[in-house]
Amino acid sequence: MLFTRSDGRLVRTMPAMQKIIPYIMRSRAASINLFQHRLDCAGIDSYITAHEVNGRRTISAMHIIIAAIVRTIAQRPQLNRFVMHGRVYARSAIVVSFVIHRSLRIEDGGTTVKLTFDGTESLPQVAARIDEAVARETASMDVRNPTDELAEWFMRLPAFLLRPLIGFVMGLDRYNLLPGPVLDASPFHASVFLTNLKSLGIDSVYHHQYEFGTNGLFLSMGKEQPAVVACADGTVRVRRMMNLNFSLDERFCDGLYFARSVKLLNKYLKDPALLDAPLDRIEQDMP
Repeated sequence: MLFTRSDGRLVRTMPAMQKIIPYIMRSRAASINLFQHRLDCAGIDSYITAHEVNGRRTISAMHIIIAAIVRTIAQRPQLNRFVMHGRVYARSAIVVSFVIHRSLRIEDGGTTVKLTFDGTESLPQVAARIDEAVARETASMDVRNPTDELAEWFMRLPAFLLRPLIGFVMGLDRYNLLPGPVLDASPFHASVFLTNLKSLGIDSVYHHQYEFGTNGLFLSMGKEQPAVVACADGTVRVRRMMNLNFSLDERFCDGLYFARSVKLLNKYLKDPALLDAPLDRIEQDMP
């Protein structure tokens, strides 16, 4: 069995109790933790309004949330781990996957965008990368990215061949033998998979985890809604709130570490201006 991967390195210095957990909880479905964070949108909305140009929005909530996730992972590296065949790996880059729809007038399945970051990027840099990718994918209904092309190649096969072939590919992944081009094209090999239900005008959901790939953190963002909130001064106010629902593979990240990471994420979401400057240094995971 091979212990080296192109998308990560084996974490060797974890405590024995952490190392044994993936052998006890063998699948992501059996290891899933669900968590909802209610976000006060005042900070995000103020930042978006402040960066309007001639009445046109140049920054969206999705820009801010992805930038905050990238920054948080850069400072909380255990979030960027994954489990493969009972072993925990540290991912070599911060990878974000999300689905976009080329047109909301057509009920297609959309296409998946996969972006790679080093963690030092500022909010404007992250926003520019997202806008460039979305513009490229929505330029034409005929555009096919590597993810689309890979899926279409598989679906040319008859059903009786497709199922065993998918099983074979998943086996290659378990034993760290999956070819680099497949890893690069697969949206399921990512640090976080984001679904933006706000853009569809509905609330967030607790999304399932995929057994294929290495993604162990799924985030669903819902629409902003007015809600009655009890404030620290004892008053009750109506605030615009957004539900952020997380589905987390707990085998590589325990509850305490994740809770502190969510607090850091919330700090950036409450004041997105903290993301305007690039990060000087990212934190490295343990050997």
